[in-house]
Amino acid sequence: MNSPMAELKRKKPLKTARQLPIRRSGISLIEVMIALVIIGILASASLPSYLLFVNKQRRSDAQQLLMENASRLQRCLTMAGAYDAGCILMTESQEGHYELNPTLTQQTWSLTATPAADSPQTEDTECQTLTLDHTGNKSATGTVPGICWEN
Repeated sequence: MNSPMAELKRKKPLKTARQLPIRRSGISLIEVMIALVIIGILASASLPSYLLFVNKQRRSDAQQLLMENASRLQRCLTMAGAYDAGCILMTESQEGHYELNPTLTQQTWSLTATPAADSPQTEDTECQTLTLDHTGNKSATGTVPGICWEN
């Protein structure tokens, strides 16, 4: 029988840390940085498009305010015979982005929606105001007024 010490001496020596194969787990800092750069590029490319979409959606808030008040004024003319006969108008849009500035006479009206002072819509330079009158004419002011009434 062999002694336990003799058995230990015959076995192969253990490998040191240098001899063990390197196993990588996880991701490196470079890979994380590359991913962040890609995310940054995608975000910077999509943000302007998103902001245009949001402004367009908020303009529909102004359009709804003008159309609702136009309907109220038509009912007022039918019931009282005049547009300026004490009609109750909505003064603020449902989402609160626009305020109403009405100009009423007995037989004519003009409604203008302007961005509320505390609304982010004040930054919308393309469509600063939207206007609707008693003949159905739609107009707008801003740097690109032709797009303001598009849906």
